[in-house]
Amino acid sequence: MKFTKKRKLLILLVLVASSILPLFAQELNSKIIGRLVDKSGKSLANASIINLSNKTGTISNINGVFIISVNKFPLTLEINHIGFEKTITKISFDDFINNDGFFEIELISKSYYLDEVEITDNNEKSLFSSTNKNTILDYKTDLNKVLLLLKKGNKRVFRVTDTSHKTWYEISLAFKANSIFEDCQGNFHFIANDSVYQFVIKKADSSLYIFPAYSLSKFELALLNCVGFINNNFIFSKYHKHNQQILYWAVIDHEKKNIHRIFNNERYLFAQNLLDNKRELIAKYGIIDEMGNISVAGLQIARKIARLGWSYNMIGKIPAYSPLLIINDTILVFDHVKDSLYFYNSNGEFLQRLPINYHHNKKWDKLIYLDKVTNKVYLRFLQAGIITLSEFDIHTTTINSEILINDRLFPENISVYNNQLYYLYTNIGTGVKSLRVKTIE
Repeated sequence: MKFTKKRKLLILLVLVASSILPLFAQELNSKIIGRLVDKSGKSLANASIINLSNKTGTISNINGVFIISVNKFPLTLEINHIGFEKTITKISFDDFINNDGFFEIELISKSYYLDEVEITDNNEKSLFSSTNKNTILDYKTDLNKVLLLLKKGNKRVFRVTDTSHKTWYEISLAFKANSIFEDCQGNFHFIANDSVYQFVIKKADSSLYIFPAYSLSKFELALLNCVGFINNNFIFSKYHKHNQQILYWAVIDHEKKNIHRIFNNERYLFAQNLLDNKRELIAKYGIIDEMGNISVAGLQIARKIARLGWSYNMIGKIPAYSPLLIINDTILVFDHVKDSLYFYNSNGEFLQRLPINYHHNKKWDKLIYLDKVTNKVYLRFLQAGIITLSEFDIHTTTINSEILINDRLFPENISVYNNQLYYLYTNIGTGVKSLRVKTIE
């Protein structure tokens, strides 16, 4: 097998087979674990991986990781990702032995994307396009204004504009903000490397007022887990059991009240088994010194422990996705484990439960958007790099209409505000990143 290193995509495959690595293979049920990254090391999500030997397939997750079944050697993998040539890779039993279960496979970039066609749409336009001196880092929408965080050289610039390209305000920041965060009350914060700065936009002239900085630890403790604000009550989320249990709770009349609990037992057991196996190996072969470092006898055991830890971090503890939304005076919990949409009043009291099944569609991309102005809910679906938003009726739990994001490949940072669809898009050929807006009809 030949593996080249020139301008290609790196794929780390951790192969497990019950006949070679019985402990690890038993827990992963004789599967292949892989991670997809680009040449810079960035994880690549939503790549398609098919085992042609048994016709099973999967998609890489947000960490670029995938798991796929394998029942015998040799096996043949077909890997597809937008911007790269389709690759057919054969892995033999000898390859598995000689590489000690690890493989680096590279995909050749497609060159024709340099001539990517710009698709036009009368309902869509670009609000900002990056240049060599001007790069967009993040954006948020607020009262039909668009808040832009830009990078100009080594400086950070904050700009307030609108969909007609009018710039209302622009200022250079005295700190290096990397993103904009909107909290559960609708307040905005600049997130820097070591500090957080809340800010407000004055309605009179759209000018900026920045509050004194506070620490990232305080931000994570007080704001990061706040998911809603209703009837003067804050709603928080807390993750337990390897991030597979979510508890939504609120402080109502000065008392803590649990609203809804979600628990994915299957995912929990998978993550727990990974940790148990790792701890058993460490307890049997490892010695923890005074510095807390683990000394392990034998390279093979060390690699098994590393694989288990890697699998836990990259797969096992990915948080369950069952979001909570607030619409008018109602709390909605999308419980995908119980196939149900739960309704609660503003005091966290149960109202009703409706069945849902959209999440069983393999094209569903595990994201839900809320237009806070129109109170419309949208589900995100993905196929071959093309993202479609489907309007979801919370009263009938049916899909009413679809919005195609203009055949653009892998748009980022999607949001919906006042019947306007916003997203960041990077042209693969030119590398230019732009903020685009599309009117939802």
